[in-house]
Amino acid sequence: MHYRLISRNEQKEIVKSTEAGDDFMAAVSQGAHLRHELNAPFQVDLISVTHDGEEHKLVQLGGFI
Repeated sequence: MHYRLISRNEQKEIVKSTEAGDDFMAAVSQGAHLRHELNAPFQVDLISVTHDGEEHKLVQLGGFI
């Protein structure tokens, strides 16, 4: 399993997708850094990707009202 970070704008459109490796805590840290770096109304989702390609949303950093 590995992790992917997906950045979405207010319209829920994917703006950026980044591979985040296979270490969960490092992926969370990278996601928090990305969220801070964007410094805009973006949502960053941490997705797990299994070996057979299945994706599962694990964490949402930021969000919209």
